[in-house]
Amino acid sequence: MQSGDNLPRQGSLRIFQQLPYAYFIGFLALLYISNAHSVERKMRNIALNKKELKELRWKYISATASLKYSSTASYIEHRVSPYELKLNKEPLMVINPKK
Repeated sequence: MQSGDNLPRQGSLRIFQQLPYAYFIGFLALLYISNAHSVERKMRNIALNKKELKELRWKYISATASLKYSSTASYIEHRVSPYELKLNKEPLMVINPKK
């Protein structure tokens, strides 16, 4: 009869022996989940940065095109025409001081 009393005890002893492995597997599961969340967050940030980069690139292209247009001689002449300023058509004269 003693062997019958010993059987439930061995089962609970085995469960307690396997407990560190169960904790280890649970810890690995937590690491896996946190890693997945971290990767998703980083992917979202990368997507947002790509979108922002695209918008900034378009702003840069627009600003450079506007600057190039506003620095042309015809545009400058058009802008200063209300002040009765005109583009000089004659070549510049060089003044040499007498020594």
